[in-house]
Amino acid sequence: WSRMQPADGELFARRPDIARMIVEEMLEGARDGVDGLVLEAGLYHRPWGVDLRGVEVPTSIWHGARDRQAPPVWARVLADAVPGARLTVVAGAGHFSTLIEHADEILTSAATPPST
Repeated sequence: WSRMQPADGELFARRPDIARMIVEEMLEGARDGVDGLVLEAGLYHRPWGVDLRGVEVPTSIWHGARDRQAPPVWARVLADAVPGARLTVVAGAGHFSTLIEHADEILTSAATPPST
């Protein structure tokens, strides 16, 4: 785990149950092939075919400031494209640690309507 981005490596070293769960989920996701992973990776480099300016539901975007898998700049691009999106960048957090360590805040944010 020490070769991972620091926040995620520390999380996995401290919580091997979480590491096992994520590895199992990744293996399951690739069980029938890696086409989905390849497709997802390519989405960072081409238009999605969806006009994000048409999103009309409250949108919260959470991202770890130290995420090396999905660079934080993409969260900013997404937040700028979705009208009224709320972006929260978690200082020092990585790809997995953002979700695992901030799950309560993320779910509360998703369930709380934006103030008008």
